[in-house]
Amino acid sequence: MQQMAESLARQLTLPALRAVATVADAGSVTAAAERLEVTQPALSYQIRRIEKTLGAELFERTREGMVPTRIGARVVRAARNIEQELLRAEHDVERLLTGDRGLLRVSSECFTAYHWLPDVLRAFRHEYPEVDVEIDVATSSRRPFETLKQGDVDLVLTTVPPVGSGFETTPLFDDEIVAVVSPDHVFRSRRHLCAKDFATEHVLVVRKEASDLFNLVLRPAGVQPRNVTEVRVTEAIVEMVKAGLGISVLASWVVQPELESGELVSVRVTRGGIQRSWYGVTRSNDPEPSHALGFLSALVGSLDARGTDSGRRGPRRTAISLASDVGR
Repeated sequence: MQQMAESLARQLTLPALRAVATVADAGSVTAAAERLEVTQPALSYQIRRIEKTLGAELFERTREGMVPTRIGARVVRAARNIEQELLRAEHDVERLLTGDRGLLRVSSECFTAYHWLPDVLRAFRHEYPEVDVEIDVATSSRRPFETLKQGDVDLVLTTVPPVGSGFETTPLFDDEIVAVVSPDHVFRSRRHLCAKDFATEHVLVVRKEASDLFNLVLRPAGVQPRNVTEVRVTEAIVEMVKAGLGISVLASWVVQPELESGELVSVRVTRGGIQRSWYGVTRSNDPEPSHALGFLSALVGSLDARGTDSGRRGPRRTAISLASDVGR
């Protein structure tokens, strides 16, 4: 077994892994050879050598083309992971060599309303003019901490801090999620809503399984809304609520412009409200932690100002000083 592993390691060089992945993508040796700019016999020989070492075929030859076998699919997955890791390493080395030049990739939890982002970017770029910020919405519906540990993002904004090692967690602010309804909805003048109020409503959520409304209020009470629709884009939820097509539960600061303009009305959920705490999570071994912490400082400063100015249930700073966290 060890002898085969050593032989396989010699065969699975980066060019060999790239060859296997390219054949899988192209569906034929001929097309893959053209993409790699090698001859078809040379590529076929490379694939056969790997198959001989493994003692198993990597591809099944079908009428539709070359389809990876179970073993072939595992090798293809390894090839793609290694290539992605090399790209990340190249990116990180470039960031280290160029000082403050770089890219900060941010993943935010379960919403896509970014009216707060311009103020944050202005404050951040004042301190880090050579660092670009990229908001990665896709990771919010996947496993953000796994993505963070792999290096695909640099900062996760979340209400659920990670469990385990390898992360640095910075407390940011507290907020309250509220029901948002159209101005002519029957709930518009209510002081608060209880679980049974949602039984007759069409509820719009980003993801039902991650919804605080369902997890903290409705399921414990055994209440099921009349209809539930998952809408993965916050702006779409806002427009549907404004049109009277349903109600939703969101952080008030996420829909602050609509609340201030009167296009939406917020109502507290339960007498005591649903309180949450937000955190910024980075990797413990981040080569440029100041970038992420600088972004968090700009975010908290912007939201703190917005919450004070609006007079609504905006975000509230935690008792922990962010300045001391940045210095840790």
